[in-house]
Amino acid sequence: MRARFKLTDEEYTLRLSTDSAASSYGQPVLETEDGEPVDRFSWTLYEVVDATEDERAALRAAGYDC
Repeated sequence: MRARFKLTDEEYTLRLSTDSAASSYGQPVLETEDGEPVDRFSWTLYEVVDATEDERAALRAAGYDC
């Protein structure tokens, strides 16, 4: 999925992962392609540019509004 960071207009490729150190108890965490986690508060500063319906459903299931 691609998302734009609203403060800088930069676009990032993001994915949900349980491999991140920010993930606990198997809860998926959104992260950049560099492995930087995007918490739910920070996610409010992003806008989805391109995502499948399955990706959007997975984000909602993980607690990220989109």
